[in-house]
Amino acid sequence: SLENNLFNGTVPAELGRLELIPKNVYSVACSLPPRLPSISHCIIFTANNLTGGLPLELNNLTRLTELRLSSNNFTGKMPSFENWKQLQKLRISDLTGEGSEFPVLSNMTGMNKLMPRSCNLSGKIPDYIADMTALNT
Repeated sequence: SLENNLFNGTVPAELGRLELIPKNVYSVACSLPPRLPSISHCIIFTANNLTGGLPLELNNLTRLTELRLSSNNFTGKMPSFENWKQLQKLRISDLTGEGSEFPVLSNMTGMNKLMPRSCNLSGKIPDYIADMTALNT
């Protein structure tokens, strides 16, 4: 467990060898590495002080079932999630800076939690959201 710590720097890319990133990795002024290559199920970095942009390489983690990057200090655009089919829970919040359109989520038929809060999203909410019958939130 890496709970209740005060790390700084960059989250080590070697964490990508894990199948599940620990739920409570507390940090100060950390950023996500651009490559978390083999994480296969879940990334949870909630209520930390993570900074920087969300790595575009997140789009390559097609086997993720859960991504929680809420309550941090990320900047930039929302990455593309169009290659993800197994994602069931997506929570991203407090994304500042350049806005982006609502991410493509149409392939995620099993999505049951969707919380893109305070992310500077613009444009229309896609019609397919109404067809995501597993959504709880």
